[in-house]
Amino acid sequence: MSRQLSILLLLLGLSLPVLGQERVYVRTNCARYAPGDRIWFRCYLFEGAEREPSGESLYIYTELADTLGSVLTRVKVIQRDGVFSGYMDIPEETPGGVLLLRAYTLGMAASPESAFVKALPVGRSVFRHGAGVTEGGEEPARCRVPASFMRASLEDRDSVLLFFGQPDLKEGEILDLSLSVSADREPLSSIISYFRTFPALSGGKGFHEKTQEITGTVVRSLSGRPVSSAKVSLMSPQAGIVAVREAGEDGKFRFEGLDYPAGTQYVLKSTDMDGKGKYALKIDETVFPSFVYDPGQIAWMDAVGEDPQQWDESLMAGSDHLLQSSIITARQEESRDVFSANSDLSYGPEQIKEMNVTCIHELLRRVPGVFVIEEKCYIRAQTSIMDERQPAAIAVDGLIWEGFDLDEVQMADVERVDIFKSGQTVLWGSAGGNGVISITTKSRSYASEDVARPDPNIRKVTPLGYQLQERYQPGGLGNRSLLWIPQVSSGEAGFSIPSSIHSVRIVLEGVSSLGRLVHEEWVL
Repeated sequence: MSRQLSILLLLLGLSLPVLGQERVYVRTNCARYAPGDRIWFRCYLFEGAEREPSGESLYIYTELADTLGSVLTRVKVIQRDGVFSGYMDIPEETPGGVLLLRAYTLGMAASPESAFVKALPVGRSVFRHGAGVTEGGEEPARCRVPASFMRASLEDRDSVLLFFGQPDLKEGEILDLSLSVSADREPLSSIISYFRTFPALSGGKGFHEKTQEITGTVVRSLSGRPVSSAKVSLMSPQAGIVAVREAGEDGKFRFEGLDYPAGTQYVLKSTDMDGKGKYALKIDETVFPSFVYDPGQIAWMDAVGEDPQQWDESLMAGSDHLLQSSIITARQEESRDVFSANSDLSYGPEQIKEMNVTCIHELLRRVPGVFVIEEKCYIRAQTSIMDERQPAAIAVDGLIWEGFDLDEVQMADVERVDIFKSGQTVLWGSAGGNGVISITTKSRSYASEDVARPDPNIRKVTPLGYQLQERYQPGGLGNRSLLWIPQVSSGEAGFSIPSSIHSVRIVLEGVSSLGRLVHEEWVL
């Protein structure tokens, strides 16, 4: 078991019963996108070798990353009536080329390579997931669903009605399907070819995340030693909750059974049992698995039928260029000071917002070459070994602070974060010899005596909550997405085709209660 997973399980207070390995498959509303588009998706959760639909885990985590494995955004999707569905927005400044969509449950953290990874083309270059082009492998059990269409031409559009026929169901079998209509010329990835290439695992170990928790440790402010039997209170007006827990002998506490959407803030306070003495609070954060994927799963091909004048010609330089350009998303033409102008990597307000991070630690874990180990940050140079180096210095509003606790700065107060690698810290002198992580607050006056320092016994935390539902809106990439139904509940569906679109691709996909897979495509 990896050290990170051990820490994660400890923080969550979860055990590892022997269960079938969970697997996730994700389908999207379109085959390709443009910068600024919204990706609508549906996750299917399976367990065991027979691809039986699983309803055990309550949450699935989905991420957008560049080809270097740097996570651009992460959302947590909750199971609603047996359905995991949501959306992610592609940053408008994305240079184009390759984005990777990854999905997993925390029960899959022990084997990050088992996470679902799908390549998404952004811009003119088009590619498909390797599973979509595989011919070999065992053919999964399949259920077929016929369909018929009625099409009427109107002045500026065509109106289409889609009718599903009788599927070849077995006794007691139920279908769970999703439907998309888009102007894609190329096919979407297929659940059939995915499981033909990557058969479901069995006999693995994992756990099912069924609740949201906030955990941590009460320690003495000066020595950092755990405090037993301290009182910890939690309050959130947004969530409508007030609760109190007593820390154990090891100083640890847990608030379990929480139900919070994204953006919910909690305030925690620690005191002695009489409510007088103050102790420092250390809040645990979820450690997400490293990004692991096989580049061989992605097959490249050129776009066809598109006007090259509508796309950046640099995107045609090939995959090598795209790999390099994908990391450029960290640097923006915003208001820049002497620190950000000379940094190696710079994250401004827009990037921080899009990354949807809950704390500085989580942001730094997504920065290429930066490692967070036991609350210390290390910057790995190309010719150095991390274990032989000292932690990077932490600067806040231009001043380096010795032994600075990153938890003292709330993400809501952060204007930007700049990374200075070793050998590029002239601004900082010898103190920056191992690199500097510079945090600029919105007030830009953290060092001022007039600024009140946060009380160590009070912590404000905004954990990664589940995504709230939003109603699907057609559009994006020239109105390429025309219809998206994450769970089909009727035997018919209707949509319109604008006169500017000459053909559409209709994809019906899903799974039956017996583990049989469904993938049907029609082109009108």
